[in-house]
Amino acid sequence: MENDETAKKILAVATKLFAEKGYKGVSVREILQAAQVGNIGAISYYFGGKRELYLEILREHFKNAHRLADAINQKESSPIKKLERIFEAIGATYKTSPYTIKLLFSEINNPGEFFPVIDSEVKSIQKVSRDIIQAGIDAKIFRADVNPESMTLVLFSIAHFVFLMPNFAKNLLTDKTFEDYLAQAQEIFFRGIMR
Repeated sequence: MENDETAKKILAVATKLFAEKGYKGVSVREILQAAQVGNIGAISYYFGGKRELYLEILREHFKNAHRLADAINQKESSPIKKLERIFEAIGATYKTSPYTIKLLFSEINNPGEFFPVIDSEVKSIQKVSRDIIQAGIDAKIFRADVNPESMTLVLFSIAHFVFLMPNFAKNLLTDKTFEDYLAQAQEIFFRGIMR
């Protein structure tokens, strides 16, 4: 994608609209109107069409996830530090791009024509987390009876729940306790798997 302010505006607005209404519930005209772009051909010009715009949003999320995974594996040595970085990254993603995660989970929970595009990416993220947990078990940092697959599910569940269920959480949390929630969720997670 060309590095252009118009393209960035379209991408940001489309991410929000797709997350709120789903792929089929959003028109090209609606995206352009919300982005305050008057050229009806702008989506085709920058992205190749609505479908390609949607795929670009999904791909961009996973590009960032893979960059994070690479950085974690290169910089961090301890399985604990690596998992802490995953918690931090989830929190940062919600702060910078909450609609991307909502969109992604919508695709995972209601698989459609785009799910095959992200299925291998989802499995790759799961593998990174599972491998880190297994490395912690092998190093005798984490309990031997911990199941890496189950703990991967627990990690992502505990970190994402508050953001995926905002109406459930809003009476319990304020913006000020966002970081507190993640810190406590992380502490509880580690307490459960440490030897």
